[in-house]
Amino acid sequence: MYFHGATEGTKYGLLAKDERVSFEMDCEHKLFTDESRGYCTMEYESVIGRGHLEIVPDEQKYDALCTLVKQYHDTFEFNTAAIPRTTVMKLTVENMTGKARTLSM
Repeated sequence: MYFHGATEGTKYGLLAKDERVSFEMDCEHKLFTDESRGYCTMEYESVIGRGHLEIVPDEQKYDALCTLVKQYHDTFEFNTAAIPRTTVMKLTVENMTGKARTLSM
């Protein structure tokens, strides 16, 4: 997985000390309520994992950013002038688990 951000900040100091990271992503949130029982919960899907995060070298940043942008736009041409002001990180996932809660009505 690729991520991008500014060229400075707390995360880079932490990353220099230890490249091990955790991540969590979730989607499909839906509040479920049962007013007669005074009960509520959420439907969701989630993934939690661990891996190693590395800074992508300058010579590979363009290709990594193209991969990242393609997830959102099929033919978007981003301004390459932003590349020197952008840090690109690559997450290599080592393990992950998924979980879903759906309620039948």
